[in-house]
Amino acid sequence: AKCPNDGNLTTYQGILKSPGFPKSSYQADTVCIWVITAPRGGKVKFAISTMELEDCSLCRCDYVEVRDGATANSQLIGRFCDEERVNLYSEGRHMWVKFRSDVAMEYRGFSASFSYLKLRKKEPFIMQANGSSQLIASSKSPAVCGSDKKCIWIISARERCKVQISIKSFAFLNCLGPFVEIRDGPSSSSPSIGRFCGDEKPPPEIYSIGNNLWITFEYNSTRDLQMNGFQLLYKEVQCTNKPQIGFFTEPLNSAKCPNDGNLTTYQGILKSPGFPKSSYQADTVCIWVITAPRGGKVKFAISTMELEDCSLCRCDYVEVRDGATANSQLIGRFCDEERVNLYSEGRHMWVKFRSDVAMEYQGFSASFSYLKLRKKEPFILQANGSSQLIASSKSPAVCGSEKKCIWIISARERCKVQISLKSFAFLNCLGPFVEIRDGPSSSSPSIGRFCGDEKPPPEIYSIGNNLWITFEYNSTRDLQTNGFQLLYKEVQCTNKPQIGFFTEPLNSDHWKSMAVGIGCTSLFLFVVLVWCFLKVASNSSRFVEFERTMSLIEQNPTESSIAETCFTNDRDL
Repeated sequence: AKCPNDGNLTTYQGILKSPGFPKSSYQADTVCIWVITAPRGGKVKFAISTMELEDCSLCRCDYVEVRDGATANSQLIGRFCDEERVNLYSEGRHMWVKFRSDVAMEYRGFSASFSYLKLRKKEPFIMQANGSSQLIASSKSPAVCGSDKKCIWIISARERCKVQISIKSFAFLNCLGPFVEIRDGPSSSSPSIGRFCGDEKPPPEIYSIGNNLWITFEYNSTRDLQMNGFQLLYKEVQCTNKPQIGFFTEPLNSAKCPNDGNLTTYQGILKSPGFPKSSYQADTVCIWVITAPRGGKVKFAISTMELEDCSLCRCDYVEVRDGATANSQLIGRFCDEERVNLYSEGRHMWVKFRSDVAMEYQGFSASFSYLKLRKKEPFILQANGSSQLIASSKSPAVCGSEKKCIWIISARERCKVQISLKSFAFLNCLGPFVEIRDGPSSSSPSIGRFCGDEKPPPEIYSIGNNLWITFEYNSTRDLQTNGFQLLYKEVQCTNKPQIGFFTEPLNSDHWKSMAVGIGCTSLFLFVVLVWCFLKVASNSSRFVEFERTMSLIEQNPTESSIAETCFTNDRDL
């Protein structure tokens, strides 16, 4: 059976089909091969419109095989036997197509069209939005993208109108390959709304701040388009005579998100819609991006939270990320916290409130403020007679960006510093730790390095009038699972200098009993030495014996040996 158009095809467009199609079935044991070649600077589009072949597992019986190149050894695009409709694209200007039937059953066959796509330059594809929904689809990407496999669309509405995107379909296997990024503006430097792939799906609807949205779709090869893809509809909405400010993921006539958008005020309050007077609505999304001045970081403090509490906070939640976009590092997702303080690593924090379509609750309230990063110098604390607090939860406020917090606690001259441990909880010694040194510098003697099960004693006393405390951590996320609280104050002030490192106050029972023992021993030794001296010195002829006695005492200065030597010498005398 003759294969239609068998061989090399260089016409601008055409039809490929199995022998006899559509009037009769193809014959058994048939092989047809086509090589389609596009003009230089173009690529091949191959669109299967009809396919009725013997359908075996893995298409081992009858099939259409398509390869990205001019030979049977070129990269396989796919083997097909049961497809209704599929569009395939070459990477270069050649495509190799093979139809194969086995020796068994015969079916109706297949029909496909081919055409050439001229590669566009790298400039974005401009789309003018209007009141009607229009489609952007990844399956059309090779037709509008350059050879760099980076598709860019700029969707524009009229002045003082917004662009609305509605997600029709979104299916990406993971985030290792293709992705979609949407920016709120007309350029690649516009603020990112999010980078979406895998399980990170865009919200059902997105609205621009101004009258433009920038969409980027990057993929590695046209084969990615068979397993990954999206479809979205765009149109022009919310035309008004007054400009609106804020980034919205809900239409303006929905429950309004307080202070929705980009926040640059020094401090403020974020809360769910209606809080505290009414419950938030179902299916609500609010997004805030908090930006601190240069050289600062953001503190976010949740004060009240009453949300639907599902496992892993999958229903209603507040999500906080360390950065300016939905793809920034996750700090945490919260739905049942009473009070929690969170800190950014840099100057941006991304906050999202999301409610599902089910139950409604009171909501949440949180405050934000900015912390100015200190220089690396230690934080000097002056101890007095009252207990004062040092806590790891306050570390970002007093530490520099190197995440190494240093406190020097000083008392007055001839006073000591007392540390009382209030709480200490560290998961292990792989991350944060606390080190305490007996003195005013990093070279002072170390009292200990504490983490995990290595906890400091309940109380620590300095030798002099200073203690040096270092707390090192890797990120502000460490502060959610590790932390300490300690109290410090000035104690044991005296007119005479004290020598020694103490972990108990001098007026404790331990030191009292030790002082009594030392005093009794000293008195006994003094009496014995005087008695020996008088006995030996009474006989000048025995003065040499006295020198020998003193030499023995120096070599073995115990109570028993001193007494034995004295009594022995007395008997000799």
